[in-house]
Amino acid sequence: GVGAPGQSMYDEYGWNGKTKGLVLSAFFWGYLVTQIPAGLLSKQYGGRNVLAVSACCASLFTILTPMSASRLPLLIACRITVGLFSGCAFPATLSVLGRWVPQQERSTCVGFVFAGSPLGTIATIPASAYLLQTFGWRWIFFAFGAWGLVWVCSVVLLVSGDPASHRSIHLSELKRIQANLPPQDDVPKAVPWGKIFRAPACWALFVGHTSNNWGLYLMLTQMPSYLATVLGFQIENAGLVGALPYVAQFLFSILGGLAADWLIDSGTLSRTNVRKTFMVAGLLIPAVTLVLCGYQKDPLTAVALMTLSVGSSGLCNAGFIANYLEVSSNLGGVILSTGNTFATLPGIFAPALMGYILDQHQCSPDNVEGCRLAFVQAFWLAFGVYAAGAVFYAVFATSERVLQNDNEAVTDLKESSE
Repeated sequence: GVGAPGQSMYDEYGWNGKTKGLVLSAFFWGYLVTQIPAGLLSKQYGGRNVLAVSACCASLFTILTPMSASRLPLLIACRITVGLFSGCAFPATLSVLGRWVPQQERSTCVGFVFAGSPLGTIATIPASAYLLQTFGWRWIFFAFGAWGLVWVCSVVLLVSGDPASHRSIHLSELKRIQANLPPQDDVPKAVPWGKIFRAPACWALFVGHTSNNWGLYLMLTQMPSYLATVLGFQIENAGLVGALPYVAQFLFSILGGLAADWLIDSGTLSRTNVRKTFMVAGLLIPAVTLVLCGYQKDPLTAVALMTLSVGSSGLCNAGFIANYLEVSSNLGGVILSTGNTFATLPGIFAPALMGYILDQHQCSPDNVEGCRLAFVQAFWLAFGVYAAGAVFYAVFATSERVLQNDNEAVTDLKESSE
């Protein structure tokens, strides 16, 4: 069968909180594995090629997901496989950006490109609610898998791995880009893992990235449940309301990138201090507003705080994402892949832990207070993770190149203007 319209996958198969958490986290098990290999493959074969092939495979397995849902082990294997191929997206994208974007435009460009994540969520949350209510949950996977294949065609037709290989780029634009790219060291024959893991600036990126993702993955996987069980929204309204935080995140990401580049170009703040300012703000504002959200019983106030919490995290794109491109001229993709490996762990543990907390508080439609207390506990935990990441990044981050090539590492470089 295709499932009754309005009936979720969880309802159809009668899964409890722990099983829901298991299914939600399975994607991230696969996503974790391919981060570093994707960075290395992008250096070897080009980010554009890795992006196209991986997205094609992820889309195909998304279409296959409903066919595996009746057997839990098969469903989990399918979701892990989708995660395996999806894990290539960010390292491959950063590899392309590193070859295309002049240094003085990177905050703005990163803000626009990575704003695509919340933009996709803005579209998929209400679209998923509509598909669920109209056709049943299986069509969510069919529709988005097919859309992914259409997007792959656009990548193949429109994207080039570097400016020199673009078929229609104007010569003056090519010269301007090449003149403003940072110096590219030779690609190391072997990745200097020891130097990467000994560099405090790299650990600042890893810790800050992981802290940011804890809150984002918590809300991405649990927001529909929070809106429905605690705030009492119906599915069709929850889809629209659930998109609001990602509209805010989209705007914060773009405006934050523009503001960061202006602060750097005007000399108001050093590049390092700009990265720290936006990263700390992008962690602490979500931390405080998420905790406040948990105590609100008025739905409108809770939604406003939730929107500000998720939205302000978009400021982090002008912090750690742009920072990945600065600490090394030729290892940014590999360092991002390493950081994204650590930062995927919240995708595994946050949903699973949330499922456990919900079961401990006996959350159900008949026990709304238990659900509310469960989310308050989860939001306080997220506060602690956010705060720890903000402090660590503020102390150890730098925008100086700390890894120059495979024969030399520069550690703890500080800007003279700090």
